[in-house]
Amino acid sequence: ASLDEDPQREVEVLRDLRARHVDGIVLATTTDSITHQAAVSTMEIPTVFVDRQPSYDKAYSVTSDNREGARRAGAHLIAHGHRTIAFLMERASIPTAAQRYLGFLDALTEAGIAATDCPVIEVGSTSLAAQEAITALLDAPNAPTAIFSSQNMLTIGALRALHAAKHQHDIALVGFDDIPLAELLDPPLTTIRQDPTLIGRTVAHQLFSLLDGNEPEEHHIDVPTRLIIRGSGEIRPGSALA
Repeated sequence: ASLDEDPQREVEVLRDLRARHVDGIVLATTTDSITHQAAVSTMEIPTVFVDRQPSYDKAYSVTSDNREGARRAGAHLIAHGHRTIAFLMERASIPTAAQRYLGFLDALTEAGIAATDCPVIEVGSTSLAAQEAITALLDAPNAPTAIFSSQNMLTIGALRALHAAKHQHDIALVGFDDIPLAELLDPPLTTIRQDPTLIGRTVAHQLFSLLDGNEPEEHHIDVPTRLIIRGSGEIRPGSALA
């Protein structure tokens, strides 16, 4: 079932699944609200959260190492000379978006860069919303020299905006998660790559342990990400003038 990022729909779907007497649930949750916690914790069905980690203690979850991956992306751009980096994100209420923003802030703190120097663009989850936001940003005074896009659909929108403005070779871009044909773009796209196969295997292992009546050794498992260097994230400030 698709939740469409709607917490109320999530509660309804979970109630429906409970009525169907399913044995277990893998859940990519939409929220971490108290109301949602109560709805999930009273289901009494083995549940493993995937991609997004809820805050309550007894939940079992498997996610990418979102915070560390985002820190690595920010540090990579900083290492290439950038000090004004735009952070493009989904709504901050989405757990993955919040974790990736924290990772980005970690990179800024390590480098002694003020967060106020780096604009945060919070948009919906569509490529069009991202494209419009980045287009407006490029026309603003003190436009950033680099962009970190923290979700793949947003990265597509950012790419469209950069190419339309002919800035794809002078504004650096790093995306979180790969997109199809990323290596064939001009320039090829530098990304933080997740490992969905390993995430899926780990989730299945956790859930089948619960179904067998065994408590998994760890409540939360972070699956490492990798920085894939291809070219777009290695553009230095002022490249258009070089």
